[in-house]
Amino acid sequence: RLLENASIREDLIAEGEKIEEKTFGDIKKGMYVIGKDGYPSRVTEVISSKCGKHGSAKISLHLQGAFTNSTAPMQNNQGKNIQVVEIKKRDIEVYSFEDDEIQVFDEENGNFDCYYLKSESALGAEVKKNLEEGTKMMLNVKESQCEVNGKLMRVQMLSKTNERN
Repeated sequence: RLLENASIREDLIAEGEKIEEKTFGDIKKGMYVIGKDGYPSRVTEVISSKCGKHGSAKISLHLQGAFTNSTAPMQNNQGKNIQVVEIKKRDIEVYSFEDDEIQVFDEENGNFDCYYLKSESALGAEVKKNLEEGTKMMLNVKESQCEVNGKLMRVQMLSKTNERN
């Protein structure tokens, strides 16, 4: 289950976009991989077992969901592939908020974009209040690729930044 201010967007996937793969043996603590639930998870621990007489080494990963509250183990042979993702973070300025959708100015690319945010959530209520009072509202966006039910999508989560004028 996604955290409160997270949403999935399939309209943000470029044609031909794919999730990068690495082998279990290449995974390091702190990297982000696609967990069994299809969402990005941070690798919190990597344990390798020695290979037996006729087998390959096993790698055990402990994962913490980046957009969910889930924790899960994952295990496979050292040479097997696993999907690896990056989590991008940036600050955005909110310009309007209507019908659970906020319009923002993305300072990184100079474009106006829309993000989904439930107006009844605590963050949604704060954004709405600040806009009504004419107060500038900055948010942080965290986003990554995910693969839910076999379909490549983008997951995004909004949170408050400490910058406010």
